[in-house]
Amino acid sequence: MKKFWKENSHEAYLWAAEFMNYPEIPFGSYLREILRKTDVVADVGCGFGVPALFMSSLCSRVIAIDQDPYALRVLDQEKEKRGITNVETRLGQWPEVELEPCDVVVSFYHNRFAETTDNVQKILKIGKRAGIMTSQGPACMPTLAEKILPELGLEAIRESCQNGCYAKSLLETAGLKVECRQITHDFSQPVRNQEEAAAYISSHLKLGEEHQEKLFQILPRILIWKEDQLVIPIIRENCLLTWERSC
Repeated sequence: MKKFWKENSHEAYLWAAEFMNYPEIPFGSYLREILRKTDVVADVGCGFGVPALFMSSLCSRVIAIDQDPYALRVLDQEKEKRGITNVETRLGQWPEVELEPCDVVVSFYHNRFAETTDNVQKILKIGKRAGIMTSQGPACMPTLAEKILPELGLEAIRESCQNGCYAKSLLETAGLKVECRQITHDFSQPVRNQEEAAAYISSHLKLGEEHQEKLFQILPRILIWKEDQLVIPIIRENCLLTWERSC
């Protein structure tokens, strides 16, 4: 299976999720609206499983699917640490993964989740009652790359929408009534110091040694303090699609 996450990247991600109270903010109210205590939920492309662990208290069982063994290993460690027993991890690639029908199917930031009619048919096959998906929406605010790369003499390519409207059209063509919401939320990355911030930014923006001196010069203008914690400000702009099937 393909490895998506870099080794040890879970530490920064889990810290950011805890600090920014994700996914309670911004998706908690929508998950509570759709999920029922008796539901079995399939979480496709679960990654490190932060949403899966959150949903475990809202439903009967979560089947957390990902193609990255490292991500599932982290999720297994986290659920054991928290004493959560109703999250099952399953290694597999969407849409090929074998999956029994569930009450609700969800997917957070999986770019291929509903990209084809075949994928949508798989969603209909496994999601008996409802579904939730998020994708990167149209970027309105300057991204981290757009703030930093031009100051380093590099081109910042505008991040594009990940086809939430196209996914909505495919789901509606398949007979689902889909509601779409544009949601912006803060997912700033906590860091201990400028050195850690530079390492994080360099990894995400693929910066070489030749950029480090200039990067350290501009960091004081980039980093901010939030609740007595130094953070790299990161804003996510999302499309949230939800649907419920008629009985």
